[in-house]
Amino acid sequence: MERGDADDNRQAIGAASFRRDLWRLLLLGALLFVINLVTSPGSWWFYWPLFGIGIALAIRAFRFLGDNPPALFGGTPRPPGAGLAPPPAAGERHAAPPAAAATGATIEDAEARVARLWRTARSIPSESAREQAFRVCAAADRVAEVLAQDKAAPEVVLQYVDGYLAPAEAILGRYARLAKRGVAAAEPTLAKVEQQDLPLLAEKFDALYERLHRGEVVDLAVASEMLEFGDPPAPSPPPSLS
Repeated sequence: MERGDADDNRQAIGAASFRRDLWRLLLLGALLFVINLVTSPGSWWFYWPLFGIGIALAIRAFRFLGDNPPALFGGTPRPPGAGLAPPPAAGERHAAPPAAAATGATIEDAEARVARLWRTARSIPSESAREQAFRVCAAADRVAEVLAQDKAAPEVVLQYVDGYLAPAEAILGRYARLAKRGVAAAEPTLAKVEQQDLPLLAEKFDALYERLHRGEVVDLAVASEMLEFGDPPAPSPPPSLS
């Protein structure tokens, strides 16, 4: 996949996720308004639970507004075949690219990268830094497991590999190599990686793990509110990351 196609896929995935979460926020707001109106009219509180989710959605919207505002609510689609190589001439045979290369990455790619992270972490000589690296690997493993269980789209897996696993591999790999060689000039940088970069990597993987379940949390909150209100919740379709 060309870089431009990968960027377009990531933007489309982010915009679709934003629109889905916006509809969930509106539905949750409408439900809380009805509950507020029935249970305590004149004392308005329904908008308070919506502030946190609304602020998060606003931040996500600003991230898109800088580059492509129409993408938030469905922009002009790319022309069919844009970014793809021209078809072979008559009689000319080209090897077909792997499906993963044309559409994204497979979960097997992500799991192989996580396994490589574990091998790198085990080679770190410092016990404290090794434990920090193990925490990064465990957090990355949790995300890969969720993507596998939810049968995430190849574009989503590609975003995970490029945006999370690749930087983690670079930092752990370079850290392990320098730490094993005992380069005195590298000590300040190694200390910074131990104290700041490794904990930050683990936090980012943990935050992604939470974000992957955000839609399910909202659905559960809505179902719980409906149960308390006396209406049985309608069955929800299986969660999808695509």
